[in-house]
Amino acid sequence: MENKRNNKPVIFWGLNHRLEKDEITRQIEMMAEKGIGEAILHPRSGILTPYMTDEFFDMIGWAIEECARVGLGVWLYDEDPYPSGIAGGQVIADHPEYRSQSLNYKKAKCSSGEFLSLDIPLEKIVGAYAVRKNGDKIEEVVDLRHNMGLLRTEWRKERQYNTYYPTTYTKPKPQNRADTYSPFYRLEWQAGEGEWDVVVFYTEYCKDFWLYPSFTDMLNPEAIKYFIDITYEPYKKRFEKYFGNVVRGFFVDEPQYFSNPLPWTDDLPRIFEEKRSYKIADALLALVLDFDEAEQRRKDFWETVQELYLNTFHRQVGAWCRSNNLKLIGHVSPEEEPLEQVGCSGSIIHSMREMDIPGTDLITYQIGGDKYPILPLSPIFASSAARQWRDGHAICETLGVSEWQIKYTDMVWFFNWLYSHGVDTFVFHAFMYSGDGYRKMDAGPSQFYQSPQWRYFGELSSYLERVTSYMDNMGRRIDTAVFYPFDSLMTLFGIHTDEAERCRNEFTAVIHQLIRNHTQFDIVDYRDFANAEIIEGKIKVGKQSYSKIVVPPLHFVSDEYVNKFREASEAAVEIFAFASETSSDSVIVDLAAHTVKMCGTAEDGFTFEGFVAPSSVGISISGKNSEHIVLMSGSGKYWLFNPLHEIVEAEYKLETASAAVIYNPLTDERYADESSSEKIVIPARCALIIEETENITDSVKKVGERAAVKELSGSWDFTVGRKNVLRLGEWLFNKFDPKHIEMADFGSATNVVGLGPIGKNSAVYPAEFCYTTVVDTYAYDGELYILKEISAVEGKWEIYVNGNLVDNWSRMKEYDCMNEAADLRPYLMRSDNRLYRKGELTIAVKVTADNAQCGLHHPIYLLGDFKVRLNNAESVGAELLPKDDVVTMYNGSWVDQGFPHYSGHASYTQKFSMDCVRDNCRYYVHAEAFGGPVAVSINGCEPSVAIAEPFDVDVSDMIRDGINSITIETANTAENFFYDLRVPAGISKPVVIIEEQIG
Repeated sequence: MENKRNNKPVIFWGLNHRLEKDEITRQIEMMAEKGIGEAILHPRSGILTPYMTDEFFDMIGWAIEECARVGLGVWLYDEDPYPSGIAGGQVIADHPEYRSQSLNYKKAKCSSGEFLSLDIPLEKIVGAYAVRKNGDKIEEVVDLRHNMGLLRTEWRKERQYNTYYPTTYTKPKPQNRADTYSPFYRLEWQAGEGEWDVVVFYTEYCKDFWLYPSFTDMLNPEAIKYFIDITYEPYKKRFEKYFGNVVRGFFVDEPQYFSNPLPWTDDLPRIFEEKRSYKIADALLALVLDFDEAEQRRKDFWETVQELYLNTFHRQVGAWCRSNNLKLIGHVSPEEEPLEQVGCSGSIIHSMREMDIPGTDLITYQIGGDKYPILPLSPIFASSAARQWRDGHAICETLGVSEWQIKYTDMVWFFNWLYSHGVDTFVFHAFMYSGDGYRKMDAGPSQFYQSPQWRYFGELSSYLERVTSYMDNMGRRIDTAVFYPFDSLMTLFGIHTDEAERCRNEFTAVIHQLIRNHTQFDIVDYRDFANAEIIEGKIKVGKQSYSKIVVPPLHFVSDEYVNKFREASEAAVEIFAFASETSSDSVIVDLAAHTVKMCGTAEDGFTFEGFVAPSSVGISISGKNSEHIVLMSGSGKYWLFNPLHEIVEAEYKLETASAAVIYNPLTDERYADESSSEKIVIPARCALIIEETENITDSVKKVGERAAVKELSGSWDFTVGRKNVLRLGEWLFNKFDPKHIEMADFGSATNVVGLGPIGKNSAVYPAEFCYTTVVDTYAYDGELYILKEISAVEGKWEIYVNGNLVDNWSRMKEYDCMNEAADLRPYLMRSDNRLYRKGELTIAVKVTADNAQCGLHHPIYLLGDFKVRLNNAESVGAELLPKDDVVTMYNGSWVDQGFPHYSGHASYTQKFSMDCVRDNCRYYVHAEAFGGPVAVSINGCEPSVAIAEPFDVDVSDMIRDGINSITIETANTAENFFYDLRVPAGISKPVVIIEEQIG
């Protein structure tokens, strides 16, 4: 398989259960069928095949071979589960000396003659200083290390009796003994003349990091070399023959250095002093005190740490990959928060530069409005690094906290937003191997086969492949750079918190304002700017050149930047300088061609006096709400994205072209609007592309008026695509008694419990408990199955139906590959009325509990060809009703019409008549299904699918005069099945036939 550019979706394949070869094959074949391009093999929380064992590698090898067979590319994930660098914990288990360290400190003030007593934890002391200042100048520094000593002041007493402390005839009781415990350092010092700041620096090992008892020292090259040796090398040993073909490379996830509050490694003083030619103590004092030259020393410290981190992790791992014909992709954390970058990763652009495909992570989907103006930063950082230093492609890990309710129309909206900011490759977070038990609550819902929408994923794949391929040839044009004021953040971080946040907010506000003014721009890292060439009136950063540079308010300006800005100004680079009340950028303002005064705050909003936006390339946009349109300019092509939940009607003007064609990437149609060549209507949350042209050819559809000509409402014939389900999530809780597990009156029971551990019952373990519920099946005698997840019960379990032990379990793979099911018909015994009322189905789950964590943690389900009548919370259980071969359904949620927990696809069918189907018109079906995808077929034709707003399906080749039969298929999400949320599903409004005149 050739290692070439992939335009199809990339997925995190969360390997989160016991791995089985036949299941691996089944899932890979499903991926290939739905248009997945590449899979990242991601050991994930819940994996039961022990990490890095021979069995684990056997399964990984099988997955690689199966991916090669069906044409999927593979990325290897370097961790279990994340962040990268600890090898699932083995790095620090094997080498405790490789644990992360942080630099902490204690501060105190004292005056002339004052006696100071300061207690310090028993940790490694880096330095202890008393500093006397005169104004902003340091007059004297006193080393107080020898004023520190160890104390123990915590007394503990106890009575002891052993061979060392025997009783005597006169003292028959054990003796009292006392000792002092918990040593610590105490600093005692008598201050000299003047006002003094006393600071003690000490290091601490990381004692708790996310999923681990500690974390790896990401500033220690030997620690990362060991990480490579025990992670990357074993993959090479087994799979080197696939490197560079099937296996594209490695994905690193959220590496960062530990900083609580400051980063540290044992070799940092030597490295710093070799690089900066002065003692690190001077920089440490600058991190906690203000004085002359403190800003530059803070910058020196943070830059030294960042460069050490890049050399230690990114460049070392990247060099290993490239020497083995592999690429390195992934992302660093935290990418969207500039201030946190100072303390965890350094400037994110420089971390992204070390990736073969610069990447980011945007797992929220709270995008598209003014509420979170900071969110565009991370995709713009990635796309900027990609354009400047790589081949222009940027990748984003997506959807990680979107929850089960997210639909494909939401995903299209989210991906369109990322496209608008220059990201063109998406990693779905995640495709889970299994959703068994708590796995379904892992970050991000599974967008894989567990989702009812999976049936239509091929259409989503096609859309993404189509747009990504289009972007490859769009020739994006950007002439404006925005200076990233990261050095200002470094000089403010940790010591001037309010001003640092203001600097961050001002930078974000400038970015937000440029987007609202349709300015195309890249962000330029401050060091890349300092090293940039200025050639023929443009500033060249990597592969890109810019004739305009936007400078947000700066709170620190070094001479090297002043000189570079002066050089740029003299070369006629157009400078747009923003200044605020607290910024320190008067020299740059004087050099600017345009100056902007910023007023306000993030809370109250910012205003911009004298703002002139750098012009967009080739197009201008106006009209109501047009400021919300996100623009991307290409070579004769202009991407316009409407992030709002409402239609935007805009006016556009092209600088040079005489005509334009509108391309809709969702439908893959091109058309010209003859009514007005300079107006465009962008549906809610959709993107359209304006393509310049000299002439509109006959092949381009001429769009005329649209009108609704038919409304379909009333009743529909309704069929479901899988068995209906009753979710059993509430139970009566009792001691287990095999002779009395039936309940005579469920309605009067008071001990109703939900799901979870039984520890709250204060039982004495081991103990036996029984969860019991009843279902009325008097009117239903069809097929009936009981379904449970393998991890549904913690502890030993048995399930009884009408007093009979159910023992015919088998893997069903109905909703997940780890479901178990049993046919209940052998246990119903409808003729036996000694213990049970006719039609009463009693289900009892016996749990033998060894500890308080045991219990029924997840629901159990009934499956069959029934309808459900819930009991409105009057008791546990429900009633099952027979379902006709053809169910009558009305517009509105199927949840309220007998399918409250059903999660899957369903079809609506009815007949309608058309009086006149005209040849010069196109016909569309507009169907809304609570935001779910719709597939429309008329007269038995192959269905057409709409996965996103506005849910218009072209049926021109299906519809005919006279009687027509229409079938509309849709699917909901899995949240009703998993969580009993009863979210509406199905056709929500009357279906409309739309007629559109064409030229």
